[in-house]
Amino acid sequence: RRKYKDGRTWKHRIQTLNAAWVPLIEEMSEAYIKWKYSFGLPQTFDESYSFSISVVDALTLVTEVTRSRGSDTRAAIALVYAGYISTSPEKPSLAVSLKTLELYYTLCLFKPSLSIEAFAKTICHLYSVPYRRGYRTGLSNAFDIYLAIRRKVNAQVAKELGHDSTNYRVLNSCPACCY
Repeated sequence: RRKYKDGRTWKHRIQTLNAAWVPLIEEMSEAYIKWKYSFGLPQTFDESYSFSISVVDALTLVTEVTRSRGSDTRAAIALVYAGYISTSPEKPSLAVSLKTLELYYTLCLFKPSLSIEAFAKTICHLYSVPYRRGYRTGLSNAFDIYLAIRRKVNAQVAKELGHDSTNYRVLNSCPACCY
């Protein structure tokens, strides 16, 4: 019996994953802003479209949440409204809380050498489960999407403030210190 060898490279897998997220980023960034500032959150969803999902939350140590969503709302978007980012765009099986991702983001601001693997091992210790590489991969995927959402939100803010022109930095820099 022959064993099938997967010919895809890691680069191809990442490109495929990123391409699957692209159509959702706009909606996810809007949901993130609504979640972050508790403004305009959907009050009711159809209970017949509810689902349970395993979650990682370093602050509350919750292991599973049940979310309901509308018939036209994708699961990844409904999770952002609830404060979670799924690790995959279609049929998510794990979600990471936005507060956990914000914690990691803040830690990296003060200690840039903090690896995602070290953070994943810390979370595994908090949950009292043995570390597996899949946890790091899931956390890394969710963090990449979190950063994409933050970039989208920052671009929207820059556009509204008029900071998105090609020569904005040159026109608004300090000639004396070149900053």
